[in-house]
Amino acid sequence: MEKSIDIAKMQVNMEIGKNLPTIAVGAGYQYMNFDLHKDNGMKNDLGMAFATVSIPITDWWSGSHSIKRKKIELQQAENTKKENSDLLLQQMQNLQNVLNEAYQQILLSQKSIVSAEANLEISQDNYNAGITTMSDLLEAQNLLQQSHDQYTEAMTEYLLKLSEYKQVTIDR
Repeated sequence: MEKSIDIAKMQVNMEIGKNLPTIAVGAGYQYMNFDLHKDNGMKNDLGMAFATVSIPITDWWSGSHSIKRKKIELQQAENTKKENSDLLLQQMQNLQNVLNEAYQQILLSQKSIVSAEANLEISQDNYNAGITTMSDLLEAQNLLQQSHDQYTEAMTEYLLKLSEYKQVTIDR
């Protein structure tokens, strides 16, 4: 985006340069000595200078429009850069929020595992004491397995969101 702005600035300067007057200056000197038998030799000195000024009067109208067009293109490039920068910042903030949310899901699933383990221990003790049935014990084991599955899913989702976040932020 920076390079496109630099290119647009150079194009504006080039368009302005096309409509500026040009000046050319030159000089030359020439010395000739035709030695014809040394007594009647011919010597000739010639010096010259020149200057040229070119003013592009015929292109002033179209040139001014070309310059305005290039300035508008420069403004468009700057606006595009600003818009893309804003969108990138917004995307980064959204990914940060999603990443934080995924991390909170990991913490929640860890608490769920601790709770399910405590429930399984109580169910195991109650089953051993003969207070509850086998189906209650199996239900507690099932809840623990579901808690582990939720933790795995939450961790996977977090790692995916982390990689998305790094792709957007680290290369910038």
